[in-house]
Amino acid sequence: MVASDLDAFQAVSQEGNSAMHFANGDARACAQAIERLLEQPELRSRLAQKGRERAACYDWERVTQQILGVYAQALRIR
Repeated sequence: MVASDLDAFQAVSQEGNSAMHFANGDARACAQAIERLLEQPELRSRLAQKGRERAACYDWERVTQQILGVYAQALRIR
């Protein structure tokens, strides 16, 4: 994945562990990041694997269970 360096994108990618970042609004830097991934299959493969692992954290089945857990805890506090 290639994404700008917005704080939210940095956080989701674990500070670039699963994505390449470029300066927000810098089209040339975006193109360079894409070129780098095209030229470096090992890097592309590593980031793709890390990206799949990170995306699993946001799977709705998993997120739903986390949300329900928070609700259950809140109900016990009452």
